[in-house]
Amino acid sequence: MRIPHTIPDHAFEAFRCSEETKLLPNELNRTLRSEDEEWDTQGRPDSLKILALKVLSRNWLARPVLNELVSSADRDHLLELLPLGIPFKMAIKMIDYEIFWQRASEARWKFNDPGMHGNSWRQLYCERHLADYLERLEPAYFEAELSEIEAQMELYAPYVKELKLRQLLGARMKLPEVPDAQDTEEARQLKLPQIREPETYHIPMNLVLAKLPNLTSLLINVGVIYLDNLIDWKDFEFSIEDSLKLGKGAKNLPCLKKFSITRSNLDRPRVAAILQGLAVSVSISEIDFSHCRMGDGGAQAIGGFFTSRPRICHLKTLKLVDNNIGPEGIAGIVRGMLLVNEKRRGPAVRKLDLRLNPIGPEGAHHLASLLLRIPDLEYLNVSGCELGGGGGMSMAEVLTSGQTKLVDTELDISNNYMGEIVGEAFEIVAKSCSAITALDVRMCGFRKESEFVISDNVTR
Repeated sequence: MRIPHTIPDHAFEAFRCSEETKLLPNELNRTLRSEDEEWDTQGRPDSLKILALKVLSRNWLARPVLNELVSSADRDHLLELLPLGIPFKMAIKMIDYEIFWQRASEARWKFNDPGMHGNSWRQLYCERHLADYLERLEPAYFEAELSEIEAQMELYAPYVKELKLRQLLGARMKLPEVPDAQDTEEARQLKLPQIREPETYHIPMNLVLAKLPNLTSLLINVGVIYLDNLIDWKDFEFSIEDSLKLGKGAKNLPCLKKFSITRSNLDRPRVAAILQGLAVSVSISEIDFSHCRMGDGGAQAIGGFFTSRPRICHLKTLKLVDNNIGPEGIAGIVRGMLLVNEKRRGPAVRKLDLRLNPIGPEGAHHLASLLLRIPDLEYLNVSGCELGGGGGMSMAEVLTSGQTKLVDTELDISNNYMGEIVGEAFEIVAKSCSAITALDVRMCGFRKESEFVISDNVTR
């Protein structure tokens, strides 16, 4: 008995007998088993309609018949029989039924979650298929295959809304070299060009993104995930030219909301090149530059991003985890956020993640002014930021001053040794500041009694 895909599996599982029930005496001798969907699979020939559908599926490439079938039940059955080896160019144009793309996805990948792809199996297949294609694309052959790549991108474009690239293959850019010219006094006197290390370049993302107008989320990890004996640390870097092309491509995406590039050599020149494109976008709401090399210069470039067009800045989430940002960089970010708050009469960023940055007590003073002047900050994470007792006390004093306008804020100051006195100050924060709805103070050197009082009051 064939079970059509329109009937969910759990409908049959609800009536299936347990293993203990099958061992009962009355069950052992029962001949009629209506819950057994395979009762007629042995020795029963297929009907003429089933045979015809099998013939259509075998010859579908030569004669693609699908919507011409009058009965929806026949179409459903044919979709379950269609071979998965149909060329993508043909399948994407002619098959818009989810069951086929579910079969194709489950046959190709072990783990699939359509909920992360707009609850669409076709979107899931297209996004992952495109990601696999770009992850294995050699930049040296990009120009030679440009016409084929553009034709492929036009097929994906209507269905790709999130692009997540786990790797980007790199190639070495040839730079001028002079044989036997070393960094010596004689070479400098002769003004000979020194031998430079070749830069790593990748596929031009501006040409790729230009074909994806519906893209809302772009996540890139520059590097390689499939390693061999020829590993080179240059494979995990990218050039300023790559950054300029990436920013130029993001500039022309009208629906882009989330941009992420992590675990790379993203420093001030590169982040500034990318932000030139993102600064024009009015839809961008989340930026993630975690685990890079931004430093204070890159953080100040983020502050410049805020101040460039403060009235149209709609950024809500900013993640700068582990970027070696110090007090000067924090000052630049806070200055930009306060300017946007003043110009737009509303916050630019509601969620700010600064974990694992050595901002120190001076940086904590800048963040204290942020807590004082921005009313709608929903989340601030400064875990492992070397705040010290002085930085923790300045934040506690601001929160207990009664001058803040916070409404609903989660604060994470964990893994910053501050001492017992600061712990007592945060006890007062937890009791008096009802706007703090979550406060993480683990590994801060507080007394256990202080941690309990803080947790109890915040929970209440």
